[in-house]
Parts: sequence; structure tokens; C-alpha cells
Amino acid sequence: MRFAPIKAIFYSEFHPIQGPVVVYSVPEGSVVSGRPNETHKDDIVIFEHVSEYVIPKPALCNRLVSLTATSSRTIIGHPVSIEDAKYERNAFLFNLVFVFDSNDKTQPYEQVVRKMSRILRSLELESGLLSNKDTKPKVFSIMDQLLQDLNTYSNAESISVEFASPINLKLFQSRAPPATVHDWQVPVQVYHLARIVDRLWDMTILRVIPFINGALSVKRISEIADVELGLVRLSIQHLLYYGCVKLVDIFQYSNIYTLKSNNMLTLLENEDLQYEMLAFVRKDEHNISTLFTLLSSLKPGLTVKEWCEEHDVRSLNIDIRRLFVFGVLNNFLYRVHKYPVTSSTTVGSPTSMDLKKLSRFLDGKHHFDGLYCH
Repeated sequence: MRFAPIKAIFYSEFHPIQGPVVVYSVPEGSVVSGRPNETHKDDIVIFEHVSEYVIPKPALCNRLVSLTATSSRTIIGHPVSIEDAKYERNAFLFNLVFVFDSNDKTQPYEQVVRKMSRILRSLELESGLLSNKDTKPKVFSIMDQLLQDLNTYSNAESISVEFASPINLKLFQSRAPPATVHDWQVPVQVYHLARIVDRLWDMTILRVIPFINGALSVKRISEIADVELGLVRLSIQHLLYYGCVKLVDIFQYSNIYTLKSNNMLTLLENEDLQYEMLAFVRKDEHNISTLFTLLSSLKPGLTVKEWCEEHDVRSLNIDIRRLFVFGVLNNFLYRVHKYPVTSSTTVGSPTSMDLKKLSRFLDGKHHFDGLYCH
């Protein structure tokens, strides 16, 4: 995975007489005071234009600050304020700022910026690295190695700092938050988790994994594994976040499925996907044309049970559940849900109490799978 390149890094401090100043920049000249060269003016950050956000007022200190510095440059920093009577004005303010192209995605660097802020703060508190004029030049060599290593390798390993632990950094691709996991959903393993599981993993996840078989719902896994339902949801959500599982609906013969015609064309053209499907669903030898014919016969309103009877699917010795799971996971089948709506209030009936419990779900917004788990 390629990350956006860092265009520059600069280190700034608050000077007790001059105010905010740029102490070091890599490459040199990437951040200037005054007017930049007209030829490259959009690529150069004019420090006076951004200084109030680089060395800001206390309200913005010790938090991530990002802004557009020029039409082509974005800067990200984490200004630090250390209060101590040993400093002039009783405080030391500094910021290590990263510069990027304004069109690049910078989110993967946010943790790096935060971590470098913490590291430099610790170095200053422990040894006065930043405020001591004899040791301050070490900051420049750290910046230079950071720029080269992160741009070349997406990590920076063992950057040595005198009298301190080496600096180790790594970029990670940011992920979108995982979707909400519902009790009626069925987790399906994307990878063979038993082969990669580690005894140091979370104990709840270790307890849940053996029951993730593509057939049991989240609620059923909770019951069989004897794990609190909320913890099972969190475990599945964690595995979902890292792409270890995907979620499908509970498979029942009363389910209705429909083809996504455009995506079915992808299956027709992708031989690797075809072989994958055959390996996943067949119990005996079958050719792909048999499965194409069966899938093409799916019609709106036709339940799986009716479809099986109409085409005598059981005689073909195909794993029917796995066929539909594969279709949903690869996005050429989708489940058609039914959403019950109450038509009238039942009074005096033996089922009136049950209806009263269910009434809040009979609003056309909750499908039958959801009701199954209530």
C-alpha cells in the first residue's frame, strides 16, 4: 500500500523575543519567512501565514491541528506547551509539522504526528533535548531520517537518540469504522482463522472463533459459546474491522433471493471466481453451467424451498446454503426481506400479550430476521 509522500517537515519554537520561529526545515527552503520565489510560490509555505496555528494559543495546544497553508500544501502538527518556571515566560512551546500536497490523504500520518509530539515532549522533559542549544541540532537529523524513511519504506526504525530509546514508527492504512453487528446476522470466515489464531488474542475472540461456521447467527453463537451477547457482538465487530469475517443473513428455506444481473456478468467473465464457487458449493463433481442455470432460475417471490422443489436441487448434491452464502458475499445475489406491519389491534385474544410485546417491531421497519432475535 502506497502512502502520500511527505513534502517537507519543519520544527518550530516560540522564541522569547522573536516569537514563533522556524528552527529547522527538511528540505531546507520548504518553509520561508517573507516572499517565496514566484516560480514555486504555491509549493513553499510562508511561515507568517500559518504561525498562529503552528505555535498557537493554549486552547489549540496538545491537540492535532491541520490546515491548508497554500493552494497546494496542507500542514499537520501537534503543538506542545510545557509549563515550567525554568523556561523564559515559564513555558516552552514547540511543534514538529509535516507538510503534504493538499490533494493527498493524510489520515494515516495523524498517529505518526501525535507520536512524534509525545516523543519530543518526553525527550525535552527527560534531557532538555529541545531547549538546550548543544543538543537541539539532533532534532534536524531526526527530521531528515523521518522524511527519508517514511517516504521510502512507510516506516522509520531505530532512529537513535542519545540517552533515550530508539524511535520506531510505522504507517498503517486507515480503515472505515466497522458496520453495526446485529444479533440475527451470521459471520462467515474470510480466512481460515484456526490457522492464524494466536493464544495471545483476546480471550472472548478465542472462545467465539470455533463457532463462526457460516451457519450460526451472532445470538446463537452467544448461546452455544456461553458468552454474553454484547461481548460476542464486539468480537465479531473486531474481526469484521480487520477483514477476517463478513456478515450474511440467517439461511432459511423460506428466504427469497434475487440475482443482481450486472454483477452476474462479472461471474460469467471471471473464471477464477467460477472455480472458487465450484470448490465452495459442490459435494460431487459439477460443471459451472449447472450452477449458472440454477442461479438464473431464481425469480422474485420464489422461496428457496420452492426453488429446490421446482428444480429438484437436492438430487444434484449441492450444498445449497453455501451456494447462497457465496452469492451474497460476492454480490451477485441479494436477500429480499419481508417487513411485517400490524393491521389492527387484537383485543381479548390469547395472543394479545405476545402482540403487545411485538407491536413496537410491527412498523414496517423491522424484518423477520430481526424479530427472530427479540
